[in-house]
Amino acid sequence: MERHSGLEDHMNNIWFPRIKEVGAFWTHSGIASHPHIWTTLKNHSNEYFNGYVFGQNSPLLDEACKSLASFLVLRFPEILDVDRIIGPAMGAICIADGVARHLSNIRQKPCLSGFVEKEENNGKRRMVFKRMNIYHGETVLIVDNTINMGSSVHLTAEAVKEAGGRVLPVFGAIMNRSAVSIKTRIVSLAHIPATQWKPNKCPLCAKNSEVIEPQLPRNWKRLQGL
Repeated sequence: MERHSGLEDHMNNIWFPRIKEVGAFWTHSGIASHPHIWTTLKNHSNEYFNGYVFGQNSPLLDEACKSLASFLVLRFPEILDVDRIIGPAMGAICIADGVARHLSNIRQKPCLSGFVEKEENNGKRRMVFKRMNIYHGETVLIVDNTINMGSSVHLTAEAVKEAGGRVLPVFGAIMNRSAVSIKTRIVSLAHIPATQWKPNKCPLCAKNSEVIEPQLPRNWKRLQGL
């Protein structure tokens, strides 16, 4: 375990500075007049990884997918035998494709990729295969651009199982923000646990800092001070 922890620290020391360098990671300044963000679970936070901003840098994204594929194989050699890489749309489509491509090069045998999409029915959220299918019995590795509480990757796993696939007990991600125990192992290039507060206990709200949705382009500009 210490060897693995050392590897994870090494990857984090390489990739977190590069993520910040391209402006894909935001941290609140501490100034009350500056806005902060809410998360997908409607908690509040003072940090955010923008996977879409990171993904706009195609050479860096390709390098990240190559590094993630190699790191996954190093940690879990059984990944060499996986049939397909699946990611939740939209953010992880390119991640799944890139990891599958580089895994194909590593093992000198094609690896398929694919994605699932959100669907809501009576207020219940799930992931489904809307535009593609997987083959029954396929072994699948699930990846995402970022993992917070793990809801998207777990819903993706459910979709794969419902379609007849076998899910490997490991998730791959560019950024791991989880600060809680997730039963499935996560292999990531960077791990920065998220600080989150319930809205009624948010210290930034107590200072009258405005809370905004970070994924909206106009709001991301505001967070960057543009």
